[in-house]
Amino acid sequence: MYDNVSAIGSFKDSLSRFRANFNYETGVWRIYDLWHDDLAQYSGLDDDIPDTSPAVTILSEGMFNAVINEADRLGILGKLKNVTPEQDDKVLEEIKQIKEELQKEELKVDKREYTERYLLRSRIIEANLRLASMDSIEGLDKIE
Repeated sequence: MYDNVSAIGSFKDSLSRFRANFNYETGVWRIYDLWHDDLAQYSGLDDDIPDTSPAVTILSEGMFNAVINEADRLGILGKLKNVTPEQDDKVLEEIKQIKEELQKEELKVDKREYTERYLLRSRIIEANLRLASMDSIEGLDKIE
């Protein structure tokens, strides 16, 4: 799976978006964004991709350890797993369905029907509020 990515056909065809390589001599991690357009000019990760490429993120061993320690402290280290594009698509589809259901429910709330009694009471309350506010305004010019 981690052999030369060009054997798959292209970086964007790879199942995982990111790939990490550790250089034991320098103690540096290189994280490659395999779906980044900048990698289109290379035939594989065996090519000499410069560290200045926007598709490459460099982490020192200390930085990497800090990330692992924080993930462990937060309790998410054990929950990490490799997600395939099919699984990702399934989750996105579920999110889309939930959003559609939510929109339908919102429409139901907006289109609720009121009883005649409720509408009448609402109008009476509004009229009373108008009368009360008019009475307050009329009383202002009588203040000495």
